[in-house]
Amino acid sequence: MVPKNLVCLLERLKEIPGINQVTMTTNGALFNEFGVRLATAGLDGVNFSLDCLDAVTFLQITRVDAYSKALNAIKLSCKLGLKTKINCVPIQEINSTALIDVAGLARRYPLHVRFIELMPIDLGKNYTSIHR
Repeated sequence: MVPKNLVCLLERLKEIPGINQVTMTTNGALFNEFGVRLATAGLDGVNFSLDCLDAVTFLQITRVDAYSKALNAIKLSCKLGLKTKINCVPIQEINSTALIDVAGLARRYPLHVRFIELMPIDLGKNYTSIHR
């Protein structure tokens, strides 16, 4: 969900002395709609949550049919020159075979891929984290 006043908030944050960088974290579903305005307002970087490069698995993980939107949002962020990062949670039962593909995005686009810890809360209790 993107608050209606996010662009205004970003502009105001960038005016505060001492705030040199503003980044956001998103699933990317709405970034295509707001990305250019956010970059123009001074957004410095975006962290995208992306655990696979497959629409079916993406839907299984997120319960949102927005894989194409998320991938296009990542491409847009790179095109806009924003510092772009992907946060990927390695999960044995879901994306263990897709991790190399996700990491490969860093070869095709100017971005960083980070593998982050599975938090064993709520639905996360039902899965096995990959830590080796």
